[in-house]
Amino acid sequence: MAQRKLPQNLDAEMSVLGICFLNEYALDKVCEELLPEMFFDEKNRTIFESVCDLHKNKIAIDITTVSDDLEKKKKLSASGGIDYLSDVIDSVAIASNLEYYMQIVKDNYVRRNLIDTATSIASDAYDTSTK
Repeated sequence: MAQRKLPQNLDAEMSVLGICFLNEYALDKVCEELLPEMFFDEKNRTIFESVCDLHKNKIAIDITTVSDDLEKKKKLSASGGIDYLSDVIDSVAIASNLEYYMQIVKDNYVRRNLIDTATSIASDAYDTSTK
């Protein structure tokens, strides 16, 4: 039987991050409403953490500051490097769709958590070693 893919939308994750580079209001909203673990893709999660750390420290968000921060943390390569950061910035179709993109990220996170919880419950139910 083929294994199912966990709920995710990498395009929505990239769009959320890309919008952060364009608009400070959006950056405030994203850092306030999302958590690192909501990003399925490890590269996107790492970039999100960097963007929010810089924002919290009142450092402007652009490809230079984010790549420098990731380099200092020795995470630039693991986050896809400069090429991937450029792809993230270029991924934004329409900045006004931020709410929609964020909701997609949140919904997929909730669905992954539900799957994890249901799997754990099923495993526990099959475990006859405990009473």
